[in-house]
Amino acid sequence: MKRCVWSTLIGLLFLVIASHPILADSEEADSVPIMDETVVTATRTETPVKDLGVSVTVITEEEIKERQAIESLDVLRTVPGFNISRSSGRGSLTALYPRGGEDNFTKVLIDGVSVNLGGGGYDFGSLLTENFERIEIVRGPQSALYGSDAIGGVINFITKPGEGKPSLRVSTANGAYLKGDHNYIGDQSVGFTGGNEWIGASLAYARVDDNGYLDVNQDYWNNTFSGRVDVFPMDKLDLTFTGRYENSKYKFPTGDAGDRFSPLDPNQNIKNDDWVGGIKAQYQMRPWLEHVVLFGYHYYKNDYNDPEDPPADTFGAFFSETKENRYSVDYHFNIRYPSTETVQSTFTAGFEYVDEDYDQQTRSIFLGFESKDDLDKNRDNRGWYAQEQLSFFNRLHLTAGARYEDNSEFGNEFVPRGSVAYELAQTGTILRGAAGKGFKAPTFTENFARGFATGNPDLDPEKSYSWEVGFDQVLWKNKLVFGATYFYQKFDDLITFINRPDPEPDFENIQAAKSKGIELTALFKPGYGFTFGGNYTYLDTEVTDDGGTGGPDSPFEEGKDLLRRPDNTASGFVNWAWKGFQIRFDGLYVGERDDLDFRTFPAKRVTLDEYFIVDLATSYTFNLNHPYIKDFKIFGKVQNLFDEQYEEAFGFSPPDPSFRIGLAIKL
Repeated sequence: MKRCVWSTLIGLLFLVIASHPILADSEEADSVPIMDETVVTATRTETPVKDLGVSVTVITEEEIKERQAIESLDVLRTVPGFNISRSSGRGSLTALYPRGGEDNFTKVLIDGVSVNLGGGGYDFGSLLTENFERIEIVRGPQSALYGSDAIGGVINFITKPGEGKPSLRVSTANGAYLKGDHNYIGDQSVGFTGGNEWIGASLAYARVDDNGYLDVNQDYWNNTFSGRVDVFPMDKLDLTFTGRYENSKYKFPTGDAGDRFSPLDPNQNIKNDDWVGGIKAQYQMRPWLEHVVLFGYHYYKNDYNDPEDPPADTFGAFFSETKENRYSVDYHFNIRYPSTETVQSTFTAGFEYVDEDYDQQTRSIFLGFESKDDLDKNRDNRGWYAQEQLSFFNRLHLTAGARYEDNSEFGNEFVPRGSVAYELAQTGTILRGAAGKGFKAPTFTENFARGFATGNPDLDPEKSYSWEVGFDQVLWKNKLVFGATYFYQKFDDLITFINRPDPEPDFENIQAAKSKGIELTALFKPGYGFTFGGNYTYLDTEVTDDGGTGGPDSPFEEGKDLLRRPDNTASGFVNWAWKGFQIRFDGLYVGERDDLDFRTFPAKRVTLDEYFIVDLATSYTFNLNHPYIKDFKIFGKVQNLFDEQYEEAFGFSPPDPSFRIGLAIKL
């Protein structure tokens, strides 16, 4: 199957080349600018990728458009070191595992403001790419700068700024699944950008509708509003206001055993409201001194509704409403010492305060008996951090930092990190290395639960230690960049559930694991409009301490792999652009990995088969240069082009092949 797929892709590529012989004389070779990219997330200051010792990936707006990626998970799937598992169709629970870590080990920021739930959880299932200019990803523990939840890495989604003449864009795409009842798929959006030397604004709205590929109760819709306003009241002061609101509803007919084995539930659904906002001020007080303050707010509401529908609901009906609020303020200053040709230095120090509120109300009905519970808790956190960046001869780049955390529940934590990068300009080689510690606070459930489980207020944070070494190599006048990274991670004090009689706590810090692996990346732009790219990750995970809870087929058994972490993952793409025409193939290979079969109690380990899926996206843009219409684009996309049958989670059917075709107008 895979050989046939690759043969088809290669054949299509040669067909494109053969049909345009003029290319060889008309198009000059492009260069790969990846090492010249500047990122903020890795150090909180604008730093070129080549000066960083940590592993960084930048996903640009251009790539998002080329792939016609509506959901963020579509572009995150192919990031080296990441494995994503979605339990069902669009909008369903989607987990991201960074370098073998747990699915709540990644700090997720939108314009610098955390959107994780208390304890690190984040569901990528309904985060759209609308109005994002770029996505900056830093792998490895980053708690020295970002505190709790950054135990395995940081992902920062950055909203597009408003620049240039006012511009309005409107887009509509409609399609269907290619099998079954050919259920409808639709994506609509409208956006505005514009700005001058005093103010800039970027506003957008996107709507997604998907009727699903199952016959029963799989509808999904999403409304996302996004905005950013930049104000420049004086030369040395910049103010940025950002906001994003998501309102979505996902109907799902399945339980833990999946749609392959469970009776389908006609009325189960989840509705989410998610709002994040930030106010950021940057003041260049002196040429060498900058002040930065960010006020952040995140509100999340989840309504879960499962009325009793036999035979799907054997334990009656269950309803819950969960609300989380987070207020945060982060202040830091950057001191840039007078630079010379020999030494450059930037010192950063700051303070962060976070206040979190959690309120969950549940109601269950079984055999006519109704029970209710209400959990309302609050906790706060203070963090102090410092970092020094030193560069010698613009070749050797050293970064060292640390953070001291004071949490109202788990107490104190101290985490350092350091990295080094050395550039061999004569050969185009960059050598990298980094090491650090990370931590993650317990969830509110683990700390405070009552009823079916009893929380433990004395839990420690989960911890990690990680180191990595690697290199990046530039060849052929910047047309080719490839890199390799080896990483090793230990996870300690992992929290597990132990079913005990009340009032004993059911959660303890008693487990440990480790992971190691290799990440390979390559990007090639030979010219003539072509770009080739690919990533490969080898991952080896192992449970090193099951805390006495393991056993045959246990979800956490000593010596066994961690669940849903494949040993081998690879992705690749071919993109060709010529005179307004663009076509791109994306392929993703995921190797075998262990999962759980919930048809039995306790659940048994099973092995999921490898799979390979291919997406195709193409478009043609008409540059009209009309006074009222700037350009007009026709585009289309096919997902799961070769109808691969696979399981991301055991028991759940994969999405059927689907297509969308659309129009976009820029005014």
